Amino acid sequence: MDDRIVLALEQLTQGLIERLKEAAYEELAALVEEREKLIDQIRQSPPSAEQKANYQARIQRILSLDPIIMQRMTELKKEAADQLAKFNNAKMQRDMYGAAPDYNPSLFFDSRK
Repeated sequence: MDDRIVLALEQLTQGLIERLKEAAYEELAALVEEREKLIDQIRQSPPSAEQKANYQARIQRILSLDPIIMQRMTELKKEAADQLAKFNNAKMQRDMYGAAPDYNPSLFFDSRK
């Protein structure tokens, strides 16, 4: 394991946390994907026992921020679901009120006396 990978992971995670409230879902997804690439690099070159001891606290600090990131992603997912529900509801109402009737409402019956 390389110190540069752990440092990049720390910087990426910290930057994500700093911009968390104003970050869009797409940005969060891209940053999470980048973090996953760094984690894959760590997995490809397993650390020695000495490296594990040196990096354990840093990695734990990074992992401790994951619930905060997940919470924000869940909030964004809920907001998107709410907007989609509003859109679908508006579409359903538009379709209901905008549909042409199946009968001719101007049909009259005249009867002569």
